Amino acid sequence: MLKYMKLKSALLLSMLLSVALFNACDNDKNEKSAKIELNSFGPSVLRGGELKFVGNNLNKVTAIILPDNVEIQASSFKTQSATLITLDVPHEAVEGLVTLKTPSGDIVTKTELSILEPITITKIPTTAVKPGDVITIEGTYMNLIGEVIFETAQSVKEFESQSETALSVRVPAAAKSGKLILLDKEKIPNKIQTETELMVALPTVTSFSPTTVKAGNKITIEGTNLDLVTIVELGGNQNVKRADFLAGATASKIEITVPASTADGNITLVTASEVRVHSTNSLTMVVPTINGITPNPVKTGGEITVTGTNLDLVSTVTFTGDKNGTIKSGGTATSITVSVPADAKSGTVKFQTKANKSVTSNEVTMVKPEIITLSSSVRLNEDITITGTNLDLVKTVKLSGGTMGTIKTASSTATQLVVTVLPGTTTLR
Repeated sequence: MLKYMKLKSALLLSMLLSVALFNACDNDKNEKSAKIELNSFGPSVLRGGELKFVGNNLNKVTAIILPDNVEIQASSFKTQSATLITLDVPHEAVEGLVTLKTPSGDIVTKTELSILEPITITKIPTTAVKPGDVITIEGTYMNLIGEVIFETAQSVKEFESQSETALSVRVPAAAKSGKLILLDKEKIPNKIQTETELMVALPTVTSFSPTTVKAGNKITIEGTNLDLVTIVELGGNQNVKRADFLAGATASKIEITVPASTADGNITLVTASEVRVHSTNSLTMVVPTINGITPNPVKTGGEITVTGTNLDLVSTVTFTGDKNGTIKSGGTATSITVSVPADAKSGTVKFQTKANKSVTSNEVTMVKPEIITLSSSVRLNEDITITGTNLDLVKTVKLSGGTMGTIKTASSTATQLVVTVLPGTTTLR
């Protein structure tokens, strides 16, 4: 009985201790969750800028006192929640420790508030500048600027000169017109943007000559700021890079050689910033002309001589039936020789340039074989002789009865065809 009572007493004591410990832990947790804590703030902020306080139960903060005794009531906070308070720093505030007023007592920051003077921009160039020019930005606390960003995200961190009231910076090659963004030297930089745009000059085309040009020849482009041009784009997606401009290029004049595949179209000037400036007028490419074709009629597999102008531009010759001829080497601007495909048909011939310019000739006739005489009778497996003209064009001889004669090539000429008649033939056709 005594043993049972001791065991019962021990269990009761253990239960009481467990309850006590649980209540103590719960009380500690509740006490901690109710505690007003400041985890971090600022500490650097622009005068007039937004100051942040991060912590726990900050919704219980009743006021914040900035140095020197600048008191801001909770009702004047910009935002207030359990974890965040934001407020705008009054102009009368100075650097020093900050005090948070709470029902549980004051919380004083361990780090001093650092107030940065506001950076202002008062003047930038009002006339267009060129890439490579040095511009001056005027304002207050320009000495705090660590980076200038131009339109197209062109960043400059090395300055030509810098003082409290002015900053001189070189305009990047790829910059284009737009507002400037100035970043200060803070770890998380503050951004200051210009109210107006910095205008960056662009090239212009005032004229070009000749307006009709032969591929491979040069054109002269005149205008302004042509030294900013990195690429000249021509019709047919033909690009001429600055390295390929002809010698003597200036800001007012450049000369280029027109690529062979150039098509009709406007001239486009491209800058390093990839801005494109188009000419008003279109460049027209020269088209070849056909004056004559000999011989005509012509044998398939033979050759024709074509006369005309600008024939050195011709890159393909297409006969009727969509059959391509072969341009023989040694041609000139006024004369070319073309091999006629064996399967070409009578009709017009199309002459085309690499720029997809084309001209079509009058009809060219393909000569046909002509039979003058043939044997009136023949035995099977014996040869017959056919006479005529252009018989060298004959590829097959069809005989009645569904047979094909065998042409004896060694014995055949343009005027004579020797054919072996096979068994099964009834009459010649």
